Amino acid sequence: YVSLDVYKTKHKKKDIELTFFVTDTGIGMSVEDMDKIFSSFSQADGSITRKYGGTGLGLYVCKQIVELMGGHIEVDSEKGKGSTFTFNINMKCDEKSNDKEADVDIFELKKMLDVGRKEQSELKFDFTNPTNLKKISDMIEKCKLCIELDNWDKAEGFSSGIKSLSENAPKEVSSIAFRLVMNVRKEKKDKCRDYLDELDNIITSTIKAGEKNG
Repeated sequence: YVSLDVYKTKHKKKDIELTFFVTDTGIGMSVEDMDKIFSSFSQADGSITRKYGGTGLGLYVCKQIVELMGGHIEVDSEKGKGSTFTFNINMKCDEKSNDKEADVDIFELKKMLDVGRKEQSELKFDFTNPTNLKKISDMIEKCKLCIELDNWDKAEGFSSGIKSLSENAPKEVSSIAFRLVMNVRKEKKDKCRDYLDELDNIITSTIKAGEKNG
């Protein structure tokens, strides 16, 4: 598969920086190959030209365009597992924008947001299990960050995960989780913040109570 993630990583007055992650599960490449793929008429493996076609100019042209826009492009790959291409571009935005200024370490963010579907589907919410409580607390923080960055697709994924984990929780928790999902879908930032704070307070209090009793 191929996935695309876009984040606003800097925003100051009229200037905005967008960072893109393009990830695939293709053939990947070695460290040596990564050093040359942005050169003209070059491919990671010369033999793939016969199998997949191409002239070896695509990434070279991409690099030139990105740099003309004041950005940078790089690749992280593992042979046999796929690649992630990361690039950023600088743009102008409406000076009347009310968005908060942002300065985000995008590489740490990407690592933090990498939550597998398997982990979410297998985790069963249990208020007596401190490990599960800490995992849902972590998911709440990630959902908060996605909302602040206006990444509503990721936020919906985390909010749905929270709702799923809360199905067997006390009614107060499951009700808040349900309302959170509804407001994420409507992109109501203030409401989402309120519900996430409520959930965070409940989970934190439960964890502290468990530690005290333990």
